[in-house]
Amino acid sequence: MKYLTATFEDIEKKYGKDVSPLYKEQLYEPLMISPTGHGYQGVVLQDKKQDKIISHLTGKPVQTINTSHVKSHGKALKIKTVPEYKAFFGLSPKIPLVSQAISKQLSERAHRMIKTTKFSSIRFNSETSKQVNEKTREQRIASSRAIREVTSFKNKHGLCQAQVDARLLIVRSIVKEPLTTAHMEKYDSTLLGYFRRKYGTAKGVAKALKIKTGQKYPSKYTDLELIARLRKFVIDHGFCPNYSETVKYGLPSDSTYNRHFSSWERVKFLAGVDGILKAKNGEEVLIGYMPPMYE
Repeated sequence: MKYLTATFEDIEKKYGKDVSPLYKEQLYEPLMISPTGHGYQGVVLQDKKQDKIISHLTGKPVQTINTSHVKSHGKALKIKTVPEYKAFFGLSPKIPLVSQAISKQLSERAHRMIKTTKFSSIRFNSETSKQVNEKTREQRIASSRAIREVTSFKNKHGLCQAQVDARLLIVRSIVKEPLTTAHMEKYDSTLLGYFRRKYGTAKGVAKALKIKTGQKYPSKYTDLELIARLRKFVIDHGFCPNYSETVKYGLPSDSTYNRHFSSWERVKFLAGVDGILKAKNGEEVLIGYMPPMYE
């Protein structure tokens, strides 16, 4: 293990009863201790009595973590800005690094500005509006994917490295025999889903974790056959069925697709469904364009 971990009880022992993680009720244990030894990755500690937050750089309570604070104490880590601070310590770009009192003041100021600001209406023609919507959609997807990689997001879903290792250890202790993906499906299916999204297929999970797939019977289809059948259906019929309608339209079952690819979005991505439908509707499709994948 290349990291140190701590529980909520450890935090209380180190910092006292007045200090606790922000949004504690949304977090899972254990938490990873930051490289500086102050605070924890993806977590903002708040001192409720003093109404301050604990700096990851100094371990001391401060009203706000701004550029001046980061420049003064982040030289050894080569951190110069607040965004760099957040990235280094696994914090969400959206989380404010200020005390509750300052946060409340900023919120009230923003509300006052919204009430007094007159917004001008902007008109788009249909083509411009379509381009803006498509660009916005791609930006939202890219932003969503980036957020999923931040430690603060993983802490809320029990998916930071320490939590993943702990969950694997629990499953292994329950099984008491060589671990397989079938065991993971039974005892922690959400963790298996995380690994499937990360490694692509059950076979990929088994290879990465050096375990067996646990399948009792060999699959009837190969990955290429499943993708080819969906592509042919979309080309012939001009639409893509929903996840639960595959058998209805003569395709392999949804459980088969899930076992091979872990999600229907991944199947559609690999089959190039968006490009096929755009081409059928007479829309321009860029050669070599690959649509963004959902994690």
